[in-house]
Amino acid sequence: KLSAERGTVKEIYGWDDWRIDIRGFCLADESRTNAQSAREQKVKINEFDAIADSIQVISELFQDFNIDNISIEEIQFSQLKGKPGVIPFYIKCSSDEPLSEFL
Repeated sequence: KLSAERGTVKEIYGWDDWRIDIRGFCLADESRTNAQSAREQKVKINEFDAIADSIQVISELFQDFNIDNISIEEIQFSQLKGKPGVIPFYIKCSSDEPLSEFL
């Protein structure tokens, strides 16, 4: 006779989306052609937040986990004292499928 009192049920396969945290810095690189200021980069990152669909990503790291698209849940910017040309950012994302696949 098996007793449920002595065991636990383990989930072997998860079907949830991957949680993806991206941290980085907006900073100007004057050595690059068409370099953007840190503020211009911040504005560009904010434009991604306005997209109502998932965003296609191409990276070996994402491919290793079968992630082709991500959805942005939150974007945060902060400031570093004494570093006016450096803007730290944090982007909270999850893996996703584009809306076009369901239409």
